[in-house]
Amino acid sequence: MYISYDGAEGDGLHGYTDSSLGDQTDDHHSMCGFVFLLANAAIGWASRKQRTVAQNTTEAEYMAMADASNQGIWYRSFLSELGYNVNAPIPLHCDNKGAVDLALNPVTGRRSKHIEIRHHVVHEYSESGQISLICTPTAEMVADGFTKSLPRALLQHFNLDMGLTMP
Repeated sequence: MYISYDGAEGDGLHGYTDSSLGDQTDDHHSMCGFVFLLANAAIGWASRKQRTVAQNTTEAEYMAMADASNQGIWYRSFLSELGYNVNAPIPLHCDNKGAVDLALNPVTGRRSKHIEIRHHVVHEYSESGQISLICTPTAEMVADGFTKSLPRALLQHFNLDMGLTMP
């Protein structure tokens, strides 16, 4: 497999973020992953164990969204330094409506008051117009393969969505 990138097609910068809840049996930490695409080709991605144990799926996705948001803001700065116009909010796709709702309106309730404050940066990025949060169906979640094993057909589909092609 190789990355095919000609920069001639597609939209600007956008990202996908996903998380799986507590699937690491040794310590119950969740896996999170994200991928950023520029002109429909992957330019950066990550998959790692979260530092903090999440107590529910929304929290795991919210923490993953904060990580991806920080990376997206870095890409915005980097592309600006290279002379690209990145004034529009960066679309960030997440498949958990609760996490998107929490990011848009971070009310402190009994189910979210324990979330570390550093994760609430996603709200500031959204409120300032630097990112735009989009609730995306799981069937369209390109970052899904960064958090769990997928059937071959689905993995190939997402690879194509990231600009990865088979020779």
